[in-house]
Amino acid sequence: MEMAENEKVIRELYEITSHHEIGFPAQVEQLLALGCQRFAMEIGILSKIDGDKYQVVHQVSPKEVPLDNEVEFDLDQTYCALTLNSDGPVGIEHMGDSEYSQHPAYEAFKLEAYIGMPITVDGKRYGTLNFSSPYPYRREFNEIDIDALKLMAIWLEGELSRQQFQAQIMQQAEQLAEQNELLKTMAHTDNLTKVGNRFSLFTELENQLMFAQRLKIPVSLVLFDLDDFKEYNDSYGHVAGDNALVEVARVVKDLARTTDYVARYGGEEFIVILPDTNLHEAVSTAERFSEALGAIKNLERTVTCSFGVSTYQPTKDIEIDYNELSERLIDQADQAMYHSKHAGKNCVNHYAKLGLSLRYPGEANG
Repeated sequence: MEMAENEKVIRELYEITSHHEIGFPAQVEQLLALGCQRFAMEIGILSKIDGDKYQVVHQVSPKEVPLDNEVEFDLDQTYCALTLNSDGPVGIEHMGDSEYSQHPAYEAFKLEAYIGMPITVDGKRYGTLNFSSPYPYRREFNEIDIDALKLMAIWLEGELSRQQFQAQIMQQAEQLAEQNELLKTMAHTDNLTKVGNRFSLFTELENQLMFAQRLKIPVSLVLFDLDDFKEYNDSYGHVAGDNALVEVARVVKDLARTTDYVARYGGEEFIVILPDTNLHEAVSTAERFSEALGAIKNLERTVTCSFGVSTYQPTKDIEIDYNELSERLIDQADQAMYHSKHAGKNCVNHYAKLGLSLRYPGEANG
């Protein structure tokens, strides 16, 4: 008879626990319903205990019983305090006739029958699995009852452990993804000004040139350098100089389009990549940058910049070394900026407008 009872519980428990597709909460509710049926109890609870607080995690109960998931009680106001103190299953058939008739839980809830046991997950106390009823139990709890309760608890402990492990893995994966994203950002960002760095500049420029070549649209570069920056540093200190670089980068980035790419080329030099921007548009953009930078008010003194602009306008399909083309375009902008420096600084020059050669790698063979 006892073996048949145990086998029945095992079969029913297997039916519940093997249906992973319904989800853990639904499995727990079915398990609690099975326990209520098996023990002839009205209320089944999986609780979580944190310090002196008892929280109902999952429960099944009659509609007339005001019990919801996540409701909390003081632990010492529950029968589960007895279970935790015993470190094993506890069964009380008639609370009013027992030594616990003065227990706060009995006075508060008038639950006569109770059976429960601790739930331990990875060696740490989690909570309790318990069943209770406002009516005295019809007989004494026996070994079959305890075995059935233990079977349910074993599955819960294993599943809760698995879920905690999965949650830890997911958390670690999210943290790793965040760290990788941070490292990626750091690898492509100038530490001081938070715009692109020299490495990311070349990567972005080559990509933009390939895209421009495919669509036959222009790409322009604006290269600019803070005028007399060494004098600025010598006069106000390197902290003030760093602040000036940060402010210059911020102003230019705010003015740039979302499709533009701002990078610190080195020292006090910056480059802005302007996709789909022709010669005249690029010069106009550089002049806007120049005007905005000269209007900055929160620095030690007004800063000005000298600008050099270059433009690549694809006209036909040719074989191109995009790394070499990037260097050539930057060199052209640098030469234009050199002319701005020697023309009195604080001005804009375009490489083509200076009458310099615009031959690009591969064009001789095109």
